[in-house]
Formats: sequence, structure tokens, C-alpha cells
Amino acid sequence: MKEQIKQFGVAAEIFEDALVPYVPKMLSSFQKRIKEEGSTRLHVAISETIGQLVWNIVDKLDDKE
Repeated sequence: MKEQIKQFGVAAEIFEDALVPYVPKMLSSFQKRIKEEGSTRLHVAISETIGQLVWNIVDKLDDKE
């Protein structure tokens, strides 16, 4: 499961702002995983992936406007 979560970060590096329409769906998926009882081992992977999303998608949106 960790590797699946990390793939979102890789996709953010590759596709950058093309993933903007999918960011809310990705974040809701991460939120669901965080709320699950047995998923504390995934918190590090989720936080790293959200950081990559911000770095590769959100930060670059400001540059284009």
C-alpha cells in the first residue's frame, strides 16, 4: 500500500499541473487512509506524497498566473 501511495507523488512529478482536477480526489483518498485504525504505518508515506503534490503541482500554479 505504501508504494501505491508514493506513486501519486511520482505522478505529480511527471504530470505536474495536468493533475489539478484530480487533487481533491487524491486528498480525500489520503484522508480516508489516515482515518483507518490500522494505517498508522502509512502516515509517513502519505505526508511525503502530499509534500510532493504541493511541491510539484500547487507551487507551480502560482508561477503560471
